[in-house]
Amino acid sequence: MTPHKRLDTPRIGQIVIIPCTPHERDGCIWHWQLNPARIVESPVRVVSGKPRSPTQVLWDEHFLDTADVFEAISSGTADEVKQLIRSQLDDPNLSERACKNPASYVGANLASGLTGAKFVVWWRDSEQRLDVGIFCPNPRAASYAQLLAHGTDPFPVGKCNECGRRFVRDQWHPQRYCSRRCRNTHNVRVSRGRKRGRNKSRKHGVRRSKR
Repeated sequence: MTPHKRLDTPRIGQIVIIPCTPHERDGCIWHWQLNPARIVESPVRVVSGKPRSPTQVLWDEHFLDTADVFEAISSGTADEVKQLIRSQLDDPNLSERACKNPASYVGANLASGLTGAKFVVWWRDSEQRLDVGIFCPNPRAASYAQLLAHGTDPFPVGKCNECGRRFVRDQWHPQRYCSRRCRNTHNVRVSRGRKRGRNKSRKHGVRRSKR
């Protein structure tokens, strides 16, 4: 008996595909259509890379507000979480309910960004085989799916502790700064602050000893 060849399919969720024109296609999705009953072919292409620029579709106010709340939840600052939610929701009753379970607020916001996205089986032209992926009918859903493909731990979008700039976190190396320059600037400032604090303590100690 000949063993089946194992298909080296990527992990579910890492492939995001979107509708395209026939000349842009990487493959297609086949689906049933009624009246009359037939199989229809829809061309699709793979969305490669990762959204990194604040000018891209993903970086809208809705997503960044959600990122701020998630960041506050992760750092354990309950008062900041409530303040952010209340500032983002106009309805006082709704905001109070969301404050009782902030994680539900974050989850609902992310799910709304994925509206229309669905798990599908599609045909890869280049490899002549079936594969799995997340089909997104619009750019916004594709951006959400693309960035959240590896999960939310750490949350994909961070805010630099030094300059406040938004950036995409790497899943293996969570960052607190958008660049090495900002990290070094922060470390230098903290180091100088510590030195000033030690110098003040020494001066106070000398004055007290003279008394």
